Amino acid sequence: MNIPFFQKIYVAVSEARAEDYQEFISSRKLVTNNHKMSLMWDLTNTNIKERLISEDIEIAVAKQGCWGFLLILDKKENCLYTLMNNKRYEEIILNPKKAPLYLQALVILNEELGFSNTPLFDFEDDNNKLKLLLNKLCNNFLSNDDFSKIHYNIITFSTENDSVTSLELNILDKELNQLKRINLTDLITQPIMPNNVNESNFVENQIPMLKLKKKAETRKGEKEKVSIKENISDSKLQA
Repeated sequence: MNIPFFQKIYVAVSEARAEDYQEFISSRKLVTNNHKMSLMWDLTNTNIKERLISEDIEIAVAKQGCWGFLLILDKKENCLYTLMNNKRYEEIILNPKKAPLYLQALVILNEELGFSNTPLFDFEDDNNKLKLLLNKLCNNFLSNDDFSKIHYNIITFSTENDSVTSLELNILDKELNQLKRINLTDLITQPIMPNNVNESNFVENQIPMLKLKKKAETRKGEKEKVSIKENISDSKLQA
């Protein structure tokens, strides 16, 4: 098992929901917070793409409707991953026919896994459409890998007060039966994150001053330098 890989996933998700989100809202005087969950997913996906891409890892951005998500291919482990909130994952396991189409398509890669003889889909047309969708999803990758050798797993995470409390690896068969679930939380080193902003403290027109991480401080300093130069330039023009 590629523990450093899952460690990076954990850190990427944790930072997106803590300091990256705090950094974003601290720079804007928001009067509402309707975008929160979608923004956290955008930050999470960006972090993962920046942290994980390497010679053995290829990441593609795919879409279902208006929702964008990542396909993470570990060439060394011959495994394709997607990321999902644990609550949503458990809903799907209880009622597989409500699984998103991309998930129904990707589990075809696990065709030789499992023991279920009861087909999830009743018509051959459904299977053909899903196989076409699977090909479309795999074509998002630049490499020409043989996906017949690839298995598909789902990485799920749980949160509490915007902090990541668990990370799991889930192995399914093509009928979306859960074959195995591995708790990764105890196998990885959990990062120390800054204190989160309590949403109950969110007051109209009042955003608490938050401690920004190094890259944010650098951007802030650059903006201040530009502002000083503009003020000096304006003073010269007025003189």
